Amino acid sequence: MITIRRLRFATKRLSFPAVYLFVFTLCFLFSPSTSAISSTITLTVANNISLNIVATQSGAFSSTDTSTPNVSITTNHATGYTLGILASVNDNSLVNTSDNTKTIPSISNQISPTDYANDSTLNNTYGYMPSKYHSSDNLNYLPTPTDTTSFDILDSTSSANSSTANDYNIAIGARVDDTITPGSYTNTFIISAIANPTTYSITYNQNTTDTVTNMPTNVSDDSTYDETVTLSDTVPARSGLNFGGWCTVQVADDGACTGTTYNPNGTGTDLNWQLDQTASSNVLTLYAMWSTSTSTCTNGSTELYCMVESVSKGTQSVDDLKADLTATNSGVFEYDSSVFGQASDISNSRSIYYFRGILDSNVDSTTSTYGSRGDGLVWQNYVRLGNTCWRIVRTTGSGGVKMIYNGIYGDTFAGSCANATSKAQTRYNNAELKIEYNVSTTSKAGKTYTGIGSGIHASGYTYSNVSDTSTWSTAYSNLFGATGNDTTTNGNSSVIKKYIDDWYTSNLASYTSILETGAGYCNDRTLNTSNNWTTPVADNTLIQPYKSTGSTVYYFGPYVRNVSNTTHPTLTCSRGTVDTYSTTTSDGGNGQLTNPIALLTLDEAVFAGSGVSEVNAGPTYNFNSFLHSKNGFWLMSPSHRTGAPQMFYLGPNGKPEMSTVNYTPYGVRPVISLAPGTEYNSGTGTATNPWIVNAP
Repeated sequence: MITIRRLRFATKRLSFPAVYLFVFTLCFLFSPSTSAISSTITLTVANNISLNIVATQSGAFSSTDTSTPNVSITTNHATGYTLGILASVNDNSLVNTSDNTKTIPSISNQISPTDYANDSTLNNTYGYMPSKYHSSDNLNYLPTPTDTTSFDILDSTSSANSSTANDYNIAIGARVDDTITPGSYTNTFIISAIANPTTYSITYNQNTTDTVTNMPTNVSDDSTYDETVTLSDTVPARSGLNFGGWCTVQVADDGACTGTTYNPNGTGTDLNWQLDQTASSNVLTLYAMWSTSTSTCTNGSTELYCMVESVSKGTQSVDDLKADLTATNSGVFEYDSSVFGQASDISNSRSIYYFRGILDSNVDSTTSTYGSRGDGLVWQNYVRLGNTCWRIVRTTGSGGVKMIYNGIYGDTFAGSCANATSKAQTRYNNAELKIEYNVSTTSKAGKTYTGIGSGIHASGYTYSNVSDTSTWSTAYSNLFGATGNDTTTNGNSSVIKKYIDDWYTSNLASYTSILETGAGYCNDRTLNTSNNWTTPVADNTLIQPYKSTGSTVYYFGPYVRNVSNTTHPTLTCSRGTVDTYSTTTSDGGNGQLTNPIALLTLDEAVFAGSGVSEVNAGPTYNFNSFLHSKNGFWLMSPSHRTGAPQMFYLGPNGKPEMSTVNYTPYGVRPVISLAPGTEYNSGTGTATNPWIVNAP
């Protein structure tokens, strides 16, 4: 603040002096960082700089204290900071606060305090004097800045000063005479301390003595104001091996990275290196990771199969599938055929991966209080086909992508595949795929599985011409059409199959060319061959009972594998061709599908994280599985028969349940498989931005 008072000469009448208030206001800013290892800058200032001046006829010069610091800065930023001053308006004059018209202009050239005090031609001007100016001592008054976008540099340091502050003094000086209008004058300027660029170097190591082409270019002694550096997305090539990304520690071929990995897929944060702004130098050495994997995926591929493969967390054990779902046993995993049996897919030229659990904010694993559950918006397995939404369940041995229906696009949330009600995970029992109650064996509107009352053939997705009243002992030869006088061999479609086929014709027919028509859907009707809990014997074509506590109960293979003390799901369709449903017979299937669409198996649901009912341990409730629905829906796997045959369905409590095929009503969630090589056109795989696959 500058107060300018006018002195009157003795020849004139004395009066109370008018006060000139000259205010030089600084708005102080500083620029901290927010990186993973961030630096900070602390800037403290005194009050606004002000000065009182008593004007004389010839002109009086005055200045604020030039000896006491009024700006102090400390920082742990390794490369120091740059101190600058910026105008708030492009007119650097001081403006009279009474009428906003009278001004005091800035000096136009720098000048020493002595010369300023003796130069009457500089009457009614002002200037400022920082104690530093471009990192050197400054003893002159300077013109005040007029630039509102670029800072005038006052000082620049090159290292941290965490323990000892750098002190500065910003003084203002003015020369005024009695021709200036009395009043208060002010202007505002901005001072800022900005962190200097952080230095870094990057070395890309090919990690082999073999010839490697297309290596990224090393970076030496570069710098950036940013908190992160984007690594090269160039993918190196080595004959006979696949590039698996970069690791911060050296790793052998086919080895696992024990450091930090960077994957040049060109998306997300896979290539973002967080800098340490408190270090004098950031040096990163990256070692190429090489594998002998048979994967045909390349970095940057938009094939949906490759997107699933790229986030695999490895294999799981049987015990992993029994455990409650947590963050560590959720994710994408590779199917281990040595543990779970050879999958009955078209071929096994590519690894099979399955989604298990959920990575959303769903933490309610003990109750069905849907309001406290996550809304399913995070996990990246959502796919959109036209007006329908799907969630990826697993891949096939041919590189296809199996998906389960997830409702109509925007059904509940506009522009979203998240069909939710009160934050329930998803609402699958939509009207367009809900079987209404009707016990008719032919009507597609029946809320039944096959609509047959008691015959053994009622457990079939399709079934042979056997009387509804046939006993199990007399009908076993005709169940599969493998023996006996059945000439139609599974020729009758179940009620649920008819319904799904009609829905397919109305909603998915235009996508047939990009669906895996040879994908197998297992309706495993193998029965247990022992009085003990054992895995079924492959190729068993005869009905054999499991005798339990004196009564005869017939248990199908899915029950024996998954509802026992030795839970052991498999992607093997135990009876092979007879029970493997597909549209053709040239791929190891039975050719009984009208369209390439069916249902999920119990085994696939268990792999996905659905709970199981163990004989001695009781039910396990896994509300966290991404398959969990507020409403139950049918699975393709038969369970057992005491009176009427029973099929599995996935209940609203998060675990598989059993229901008779002609009574209990449940929803329908069809399953399809995208053909190998199917690519997405846009999206990120989340509920609000699903992978979009367009019709051909």
